[in-house]
Amino acid sequence: MTKINTTKKGDIFENEVFIFFESEINADRFYAKKECCKIFAKKGYYSKDRLKDIIFDISIEIYLPNQDKYSMLILIECKNYNHKVPVDDIEEFNQKVEQISGGNTKAIIVTPNAFQEGAFNFSHSKGIGLLRYRNQKDLDWVLPRSPSNLVSYKYAQTQKDNVYSDLLSETYTNSFFDCCTFFNYQYTNSFSLFISALLEYKITESLKKSLLPIKTNFSGEENLVEYIDNITMEQLTADILSQIDYKDGKVKLEEISTLLEQNHNLKIFYNQNLNQGILGEIDFVNHKICIDNKQCETLARTRFTIAHEFAHHFLKHSRYMLGEKFYNKEEDNLEKPFGIGIEDVVRMEWQANQFASYLLLPQKNFLKDFHFYVEKYELKDKGFGLIYLDKQRCNREIFIKVCSPLMQKYQVSSSVIKIRLKNLGLLQEKV
Repeated sequence: MTKINTTKKGDIFENEVFIFFESEINADRFYAKKECCKIFAKKGYYSKDRLKDIIFDISIEIYLPNQDKYSMLILIECKNYNHKVPVDDIEEFNQKVEQISGGNTKAIIVTPNAFQEGAFNFSHSKGIGLLRYRNQKDLDWVLPRSPSNLVSYKYAQTQKDNVYSDLLSETYTNSFFDCCTFFNYQYTNSFSLFISALLEYKITESLKKSLLPIKTNFSGEENLVEYIDNITMEQLTADILSQIDYKDGKVKLEEISTLLEQNHNLKIFYNQNLNQGILGEIDFVNHKICIDNKQCETLARTRFTIAHEFAHHFLKHSRYMLGEKFYNKEEDNLEKPFGIGIEDVVRMEWQANQFASYLLLPQKNFLKDFHFYVEKYELKDKGFGLIYLDKQRCNREIFIKVCSPLMQKYQVSSSVIKIRLKNLGLLQEKV
């Protein structure tokens, strides 16, 4: 790669990082309130050794109220290599930082790649933060806010091993978080925890007290996705089924596809070659849904994947995210979606699963068929519901006898039947 191309590559990444920090500051999701922060690209700071300014990629100045001089300074160096960031680069950056006069200067090195193992001990000894940053467009849930500023602190504190692997391995796959960080032997994918630890490290109690009035109250754990009750789910799906003039049997999803394309400006693409493990995805920006029929393997799984992506549209999840990917491992556990420590994401996935079961198993028809088999097999409610599912063979056999013809008629899996029966209060399961 030529020097010009390398420089351009570096400039592009620096701009991405600048936009990230600027966005978090402007939205009051940073450590200090936006009116107390100034962010700069390529600003110089005076070096007492060089007797001239040293230019830093990005800098953030934090001001206390009614002060002309910043009280804290964050200096950020961006390294966009096709290899790990060597410890020598961190040493060189530290030498520059130490030349800047005034106390309370904090330093961060940001890269889209990984760090050499020696970087951790050296950066700890010098109080430097390490951050691996990924552009959100490369993540599985494309959210309007940084996932690393939405993750719960409780979850983030369980992710030390994953974050360490991400920071150390160039090939580590992280599909969920834009930031993986290290500071003072704390490995976390919570941007808020990282920044707080960095800025409050070894500062005086007096300064810490002075910073309290300008600190934001942002925790990242507030829920944005509204709760949707069962009645609303039933009404929404019944309206859709009415629009396609549904009568009985399996729901014709191709007719809903036509409805979406004609009335909702949403294109559906089938038989797509998606990345390994992804059954389907929705892209709200480009108004499209893609389904990988081959990876879905079975017709029942394909139908559920389609209904799941339809759900994100009909539930207006575009208010909270720009796109989503549905994995095969999620289809195996529909009642408890794969959690990544972001409550809003978990709630949207749960809602989409529930909605899909309502859509694929229309209430009136499904209940009629269910009760037919209840009568056929002379099932009685013994205080645990008409069907009680546990590890006992007899109870599982009853479930299979009732479930199998329903699966065949509606072309769904037993998992979908199970969550629908639970919603209707007809099945209890001992976990």
